[in-house]
Amino acid sequence: MLELSTLNIFNTVVESGSFSSASIKLFMSTPAVLHRMNEMENSLGVSLFLRNSQGVTLTKPGEVLYANSKQLLHQSEYIVDLVKKSALKTNLTIRIGSAFINPVNNLNGLWDKMAARLPQYHLQFIPLENDNFKFPDTYNNMGKKVDILFSPYGMSSVQDKINFIEIGHFHFTIMMHANDPLTNKEKITLGDLNGATVDMMPTGISKKVDNIYQEIERQNLNIKISKIDAHYTINTFNKFSESGQYLLSLSCWNDILPGLVSRPLAIPYSIPYGFITTNKPDANLKLFLKILQSEVHAVNQS
Repeated sequence: MLELSTLNIFNTVVESGSFSSASIKLFMSTPAVLHRMNEMENSLGVSLFLRNSQGVTLTKPGEVLYANSKQLLHQSEYIVDLVKKSALKTNLTIRIGSAFINPVNNLNGLWDKMAARLPQYHLQFIPLENDNFKFPDTYNNMGKKVDILFSPYGMSSVQDKINFIEIGHFHFTIMMHANDPLTNKEKITLGDLNGATVDMMPTGISKKVDNIYQEIERQNLNIKISKIDAHYTINTFNKFSESGQYLLSLSCWNDILPGLVSRPLAIPYSIPYGFITTNKPDANLKLFLKILQSEVHAVNQS
């Protein structure tokens, strides 16, 4: 069975006149080119090249293969073109949840790359900051209202219902008003908050946040906890801006509202962020997620 990639190497060797010249054009090592050609000859059971000190020439079987190889390669390109054109006639919608505090518009050109690889998919961006999207219900019903969310992720209660494609981690911060004395510090310790009121999500929702509760207790600190919604929205920050003293936040929200300042919290915990999807995707979504995961992996490796 002839592989198109091997056939392309064969053509390059013939047109270059030697294995070494072909390797330069193909960005391969000479031994790698030679190995592929030896495998090809073994697979066909014939000798394709006459090797000499000046380079290579074709045997009679080699001439027959070269005479027909261009047609094979052209036909393969034609088939690939047909496949891509057929994909353009198919319109599969992927609903991506987007929020003011977790925008997905750009993400370093990710959606452009996805569109190039999957032209049959149409991306529909769904605004989440309205009454139709309640958390954690949106997580529990992934695939019904939206297919993909981009968000920090740390809710323990929904782990068995979703699939998570991690991109990185956000660090915890303490948010405060711009005139607060603690803005003079580069980092905030829990001890700096002794005697203060801190807005935090309740216990039992995120293990990482629970760790902070435990650390406050371990240090025997007098910190008053004002419990807020588990899932942050722009309203969380608006309410805090009006009346709060300190807010447990994340580094991704440092510039969320004017007049508020964030400083890193000196604790060894962070929250992962990435794409949240249903753990039971249909065939169309499964293909999209496979390509998405490969693009995310490429970004993480770069």
